[in-house]
Amino acid sequence: MPPKRSAPQEISGRQKKRLRVTASRSISVQGVGTSSRPSKSNDSNGLPDSIDVEKFVESRSFEITAMQEAMKNLASTHRAWQELPRHLRRRAASHRVRRVPLRLRNKSRTEMDTLRRKILGRPLPKRGKARRELRSDIFARRQRDKKWLETHLWHSKRMHMENMWGYRLSVNPTEKSFRPSHRASVHGSILHDASYYGLVELKGAQIVLCRALELCCDPVGAGPSSKRFLSGVRGLETAVYEAQSYPFGYIGPISIIWRPMDTVSQASQATDVSPTSKPVGHRKRRPAKKGNRIQTVWIRCHPAIFSTVLLILKGAVSLTLDTFNNSPRHSQKSHSVEVIDLRESINVFEITGPKSSQVVHGALTPTNAITTANLKSFPPKNTKAHIAKEELPTISRPWECFPSSSLSQSDIWDKSARDVLEIPRFKKKELDARLLLVQRSVRSSSASLLPQSFPRTTQSDPNLHGWTLIVPKGWGMPFFTSLVYTGTRVGGQRERAHQAFEAGAAYFPRDFPTSAAYEEFAAARATVDEERWKRKPPAKRVNWENLSVLNPWTSAWRAALGLDTMPSTDVGADYGSNADMVPTQRDHLLPASDPAIRPWLLHGSHARVVIENIARLLSPAAGLFSEINALRRKRELTPLDESVTADSLLRAALVHVRVMLCGRGVPDDMAFIYALEDKEAQSWAKAHSKRKPTGYELGEEPADATELSKLVPSNSAVIGFVTSGNFSLSRGKGYAIGAISLVKFLETREQADRLRQGSDWLVKVRNRDEMICRAARVDYLE
Repeated sequence: MPPKRSAPQEISGRQKKRLRVTASRSISVQGVGTSSRPSKSNDSNGLPDSIDVEKFVESRSFEITAMQEAMKNLASTHRAWQELPRHLRRRAASHRVRRVPLRLRNKSRTEMDTLRRKILGRPLPKRGKARRELRSDIFARRQRDKKWLETHLWHSKRMHMENMWGYRLSVNPTEKSFRPSHRASVHGSILHDASYYGLVELKGAQIVLCRALELCCDPVGAGPSSKRFLSGVRGLETAVYEAQSYPFGYIGPISIIWRPMDTVSQASQATDVSPTSKPVGHRKRRPAKKGNRIQTVWIRCHPAIFSTVLLILKGAVSLTLDTFNNSPRHSQKSHSVEVIDLRESINVFEITGPKSSQVVHGALTPTNAITTANLKSFPPKNTKAHIAKEELPTISRPWECFPSSSLSQSDIWDKSARDVLEIPRFKKKELDARLLLVQRSVRSSSASLLPQSFPRTTQSDPNLHGWTLIVPKGWGMPFFTSLVYTGTRVGGQRERAHQAFEAGAAYFPRDFPTSAAYEEFAAARATVDEERWKRKPPAKRVNWENLSVLNPWTSAWRAALGLDTMPSTDVGADYGSNADMVPTQRDHLLPASDPAIRPWLLHGSHARVVIENIARLLSPAAGLFSEINALRRKRELTPLDESVTADSLLRAALVHVRVMLCGRGVPDDMAFIYALEDKEAQSWAKAHSKRKPTGYELGEEPADATELSKLVPSNSAVIGFVTSGNFSLSRGKGYAIGAISLVKFLETREQADRLRQGSDWLVKVRNRDEMICRAARVDYLE
């Protein structure tokens, strides 16, 4: 009986995949019979006497072509989306063909074959259509304890996310982008979604709103009732305090934006026409005062202080209304003010950098007519600034380019307009084809552009300027994607804080001690640092006792001011400390450990003027007391309470400073700032005056400075702490922002004048985890 014919065996999917991988990793070889034989050789090694290059290349053409194809074939090791540049790789591109560029879609489509996915992967069976949960319900359930921004899904795929201030916010990109982000902010542009900021709307009589804001705003500089801000041309950057509590009760920075009034509303509200008929010969009633106009103002603040700011504004408005209603001058007319919470009503995008205007111009097209003619399709491109030589004489002069209130007029101020635009009536594809026509105009009904910049410190510090784009709710992603496709980088909380650090500006709440928001930030940071320290074994973690650091997790500001006694530990015996160089006594203006004294922070552009005024007086305490009362009278506030004396006011004052190291080293957060005795200050100045210009910047330290860095003062010499310290990329050296006692700052100035050191106000800085002290110069932080 003949044997049965064996049935053909089917190859499994795994075997097919193995064959394809083997084929892709092998290089084809030409057969032996097809190759041309070399000429005969007389050598024993079999080498030919001569070679015809042309024939030899033709004979080897098959192998060369096979090798080139094998080099291009990356199917065995890389998928289509892995061949893209790092900034184009997306998680969605691994399973969506349209997320991959056109040149790789065919390859990606074969990799995403349905049959192959069924063979390789075994997904769990899906729920029935009746039991399937809606995507909106899933997202709503995930937002029970926090809120998402409209751009949350975009950020969550590309950035590290954390819960902050009741929101799920992006911290930093997943790719290595610290230095590229800095270069983008200095030479290009960087985009940040700041829609999580709180927004409060006040609507009422202009005179009432101005008085209410003056009760709780910083009295230094131009106030919210200044003409330059009332017209809506500019926005006011100021600080909010507890009502009538300046300089105590600091809450945080705020931005005030007045709604510009158009010609029609000004004409209708400027005249007060009575509905009843007037007798003959009766004098016409004069137009109403400007202060009685009904106006709207927006107040933006950090989400960490939003609830506090809202309560303070309500209290200030109530106090102002009671004062006006009880005043004979205003009792004839009843005033009312609406306080509205507008959180999540608008989206705010901050575009920072020298090319921010090019990004706005490349993504947005101002237009007055609803037409798609002469408009480019999505995606937009970043425009480049090209100025022809013949156009240079026609450039407008600076004094002719003043801002106008007409540029800030927008229907986004009206709630009815925002409600209509809350749900976009167009799909993303239609908006891309129209280039977001409705939203792109500066004067349109759905967008508003406002200038924004960081505070200026000195000419050596980089100034970062940009734009703040305000769009209504529901239009965050259409605008965001258009801005992103211009090529600008997107930054998170880390990039935003680093921009302020490089610009030499204080960042809230990290750099604002004595505020409640700073205490919350410091407590959260202390918890994270302590848990990280406890996870390390004893041999691998810092020994704080050997470093004489009593509380390594928080900064003792009251002890730095001398309000609380700080136990002094003798750590100089092992590190060569000299008793003549270490200050061990503090000024005893008041008894130590006085809980009634409230520390306060002197900061802002007025700090330099106030300190310069009181530094020339014999009694700085009396001069400071007089300066503060003068600022309070400027806002029609009563003088300071009798419980606050001049000495206590001076002793409890902190001043913002910037710390620049004289040599090597990088200061860290919460580093100690020490005062210097005259002898040590002279030694430091002498050591750094002998340094060599070449080589010193590369890391060489003078011998005298090395010996001086080993002298560690006692804890009683602490006069302040570093709030933000790091290596400054723009300065190329260690840089820090901190706060020190105003009394010690005045003594440091006087010491520099006495020793003829000029503007070199020297202090010492020591990080928490080391025993090396570095000399540094301090200056005002405006």
